[in-house]
Amino acid sequence: MKTKQLLLLIPYVLLVVSCKHKHEVSIPDIDWKHQVDSLLMPFWMTPEAQGQPIGNFPTYRASDGSIMTKHNIDFNELNDIDNFLFVGGTDSLQREFLRMKSRQVYAYGVGFHLTGNKEYLKLAKKGIEYLFKHGEYETGFPVSFWKDGVAMPSKNQRNAQDLAYALTGPSFYYYLTRDEEVLESILKVKKSIFKEYYKSMPNDSLRNHFIWVKENFEYDTIDRIELVAQLDQLNAYMLLLTPILPDIEKNQFKNEMKSICYLLKDKFYNEEYNLFKGNLSVDIFDSSHSDFGHSIKTLWMMLKVGQLIKDHTLIEFAKSKGLELLETAFVKKNGSWAWKYLDKSGKRDEGNLWWVYTELDQMAATLSLKDTTLYSTYLKRTYDYWEDKFIDEKHKETWLALYDNGKPVTTIGKAGIYKNAYHSLEHALVGYLSTANYYKNDIILYYAFKKGKKPENRIINPYYFNAEINEVKEYAFKDSLLDDLKCFKLSFNNIE
Repeated sequence: MKTKQLLLLIPYVLLVVSCKHKHEVSIPDIDWKHQVDSLLMPFWMTPEAQGQPIGNFPTYRASDGSIMTKHNIDFNELNDIDNFLFVGGTDSLQREFLRMKSRQVYAYGVGFHLTGNKEYLKLAKKGIEYLFKHGEYETGFPVSFWKDGVAMPSKNQRNAQDLAYALTGPSFYYYLTRDEEVLESILKVKKSIFKEYYKSMPNDSLRNHFIWVKENFEYDTIDRIELVAQLDQLNAYMLLLTPILPDIEKNQFKNEMKSICYLLKDKFYNEEYNLFKGNLSVDIFDSSHSDFGHSIKTLWMMLKVGQLIKDHTLIEFAKSKGLELLETAFVKKNGSWAWKYLDKSGKRDEGNLWWVYTELDQMAATLSLKDTTLYSTYLKRTYDYWEDKFIDEKHKETWLALYDNGKPVTTIGKAGIYKNAYHSLEHALVGYLSTANYYKNDIILYYAFKKGKKPENRIINPYYFNAEINEVKEYAFKDSLLDDLKCFKLSFNNIE
């Protein structure tokens, strides 16, 4: 397989009571908290998952949860895509990626948020401690990866997406705890990203965009104008943080997010295919990121930013294009989602990638908060397909991909340079919120605010959404590692 073709494939190979809305069909009775505790998190609670020392979460783990290294993989048995994912042109299997450790912190945070299990929170805290001790956050430019313990590549060769995802775990931890020292580190990195990477566009000096890298490194080159360099600033930290920031930073974030959204809308959107261009430097079908997943995620971010800043142009654009894309991606014959067009003919690839599937579900779930008919149109079937087909009941967590016949792709592990617990846990959180809304159940979530630092109710939100708080209960953790935190069990309703 040619290198160019392989590059395009990298990112991809890698509820609850009987009450129903009148004239609507109920979605499956998925117990999202059970899914988290019994089907997803067990994969992330083994000694192998926790790392040595605890908090140094390993990048590569096989489908059974064992650690993958260059010494226990038979590369001769791998197909072209697998081989490239692990070693093709790089020494990837020898690298430990900070962005994956950050995503695992996020996942432990979500696990606690949904269940109140303090063991998840303890691992999130251990992960934060490891990141801040070893990840060079104090420089404003966190490490991309380590090889043999050496931080790499050089500061100017660290790409904008890696820097954004370095903030995913810390941002969710701050959301749970409101730890001001964590926020200080986040804001330092954010300031560096905007100072060093936010530059005027080629041939459009009035419009800023995030460059990919400042210096070439392997496949990361300075000429790439990447969708994810822009999008993942919103997705990885900005949207979650903005509502809970101090007013000065909050207003600044709002203005910056608005600029990013209009850049995405005006420069990256392709009306003919209702997709966003993955890379402005190449044709839309030559970019590895021009798929249903990246496009629906972009529209999801635009919708939520529009709602936050009360920009009706963004809201209506994201809603209308999002509904159109959901219709395009839905596979009626089995109730799943396709993940991309195969070519300009409009024929779809009806296999499934775990993260693309979650993003399509999350947009449908968000829109369903106001239009519950989307449950019977999509979610009734897609949620069921997810739990039935994607989750590995034996070894837990989700498969990376499914063939179009619903069979899992088992040759690639469940954790690697692109896959971790982030998407499956976010999917469970949004699934829980949307399902509780559909059945008109109270939403129960757990927080761990710093002792004596509980924020005002007006800035305690259920993830990206707004809701009314109707009950607050406080508990002591009775655990030395969590001695500076206090558990808060909150009940919400009227989510929107």
